Amino acid sequence: IQFVWKNVNNFKIDGNKITADVVQFDPVYFKWMSFLTGYIMPKAYYEKVGAEGFEKAPIGTGPYMVDKFERNAFLRLKANPNYWGAKPAFENVTIKFVTDAASRVAEVESGSSQVTL
Repeated sequence: IQFVWKNVNNFKIDGNKITADVVQFDPVYFKWMSFLTGYIMPKAYYEKVGAEGFEKAPIGTGPYMVDKFERNAFLRLKANPNYWGAKPAFENVTIKFVTDAASRVAEVESGSSQVTL
């Protein structure tokens, strides 16, 4: 998500309010910010378990649930059977964290991954 945050600086935090300056305008910038960092979570649950507890046992209302997470390796999601909307398109989704460009190409060429970003 570096491409989202590289054009933001001068952060100021005041209680529960954060302000910052956008250095270079991008028409889809705020869409990316909300997608990558803006999600709803139950305040009482987060206050109860804290950041570390939420990382170990996150909850949400989306079409997928966290099945397994290994830091710097992958995030595996499974369809949420209680999702209020249409049935998710895939039963399982695995997001691998591959930072090396050549390795990402090899992932696709070998068939190990369908998409890389």
